[in-house]
Amino acid sequence: MSEQPSSAAPRTPTQPAGEMLRQARERKGLGIEQAAAQLNLRPSLIADLESERYDQLQVPAYRRGYLRAYARLVGIDAAEVLRAHDAIHGKSDTHEALRATPIQAVRRPSRLGKLVFRLVTVIILLVLLGLTALWWQSRDGLPNFAENTPSSDVSSDALDDEPPTPPSAPVAPAASLSGEVIDLDAALAVAGVESGEAIGGNGLQIDVGEGVNGAQLTASEAAALSNQSRSAPTQDEQASATTTGEDVLSLSFREASWVEVRDANNMVVLTGLQPAGSERSVEGAPPLRLVIGNASGVSLSFRGQPVDLPARTGGSNVARFTLGE
Repeated sequence: MSEQPSSAAPRTPTQPAGEMLRQARERKGLGIEQAAAQLNLRPSLIADLESERYDQLQVPAYRRGYLRAYARLVGIDAAEVLRAHDAIHGKSDTHEALRATPIQAVRRPSRLGKLVFRLVTVIILLVLLGLTALWWQSRDGLPNFAENTPSSDVSSDALDDEPPTPPSAPVAPAASLSGEVIDLDAALAVAGVESGEAIGGNGLQIDVGEGVNGAQLTASEAAALSNQSRSAPTQDEQASATTTGEDVLSLSFREASWVEVRDANNMVVLTGLQPAGSERSVEGAPPLRLVIGNASGVSLSFRGQPVDLPARTGGSNVARFTLGE
């Protein structure tokens, strides 16, 4: 009597898993799109499962899950489908399943690393600030001076130096002689001079005395004498008129420019920002020291002669030179 085995060996599937699924789907009368809609999968994924193309399903767990769900949908044994799959792909799948991904410990940055990072950040910020400051200073090459009011007002000292006009002495009335006598005050009034003002306002005095030929003035003579005394320039006025204009510096500004002019006594003759379209004329004791910013937009002349400003201009469009040496 032959001995029968207690349990039969598992039957090896003769068809691939994909072919089994395709035949079962066709028996149920389902298309690929219908099966994909019921499984919430893409139709291309259903076609890949039936064709044994697992390029898009590299993870074995996902692939087995899709095969089980597809087998239940078409009504065949899921275990048999997985055995058919393992007969072809089981060895590599088992190796991939057992392969563990090593855990990489995340290292916290050290204190030295934090310090170096902060130091590099501070250095970069300082370099950027320095470059910005250099660009700002080299933009026009001018000193950052506050705008000053030009010192063109007349100083009070010059007014104090003028001597006060001495009061004129009262003029005594002339003695009556033969003919018409004209009072001196009346003659001054006719000439346009106030009665209290002396005829010699510029230093000319008239002595009125008694005599046969000179103590009496007619109205026309008094008026002529007053006009002559007013029109005759003094020696000081002639001297000042002679020297005025010899050391005149004239500047014409086509563009806005910062200017500083100092005379031989280091006194500031002109300083400040001059607007475009303006003109200035100053005078001072030579030699004159000049600093002109934005020199390309300025024209000047000294003692009536034009000055070649471009020849005295530096690379930063700032001219520093001396005139009248």
